[in-house]
Amino acid sequence: MQHDELDAVFCLLHLLCERADMPEACHACALLTSTLSLSFPPAA
Repeated sequence: MQHDELDAVFCLLHLLCERADMPEACHACALLTSTLSLSFPPAA
């Protein structure tokens, strides 16, 4: 998967979390995003 694609997925997840208006979901999304960001660091 390309980093751009991952960013798009993160963006979509973030939007869904905000729409859901559920703090727990937002927290889970943030955790997932940061975890995946560490697993797939931005291309230099």
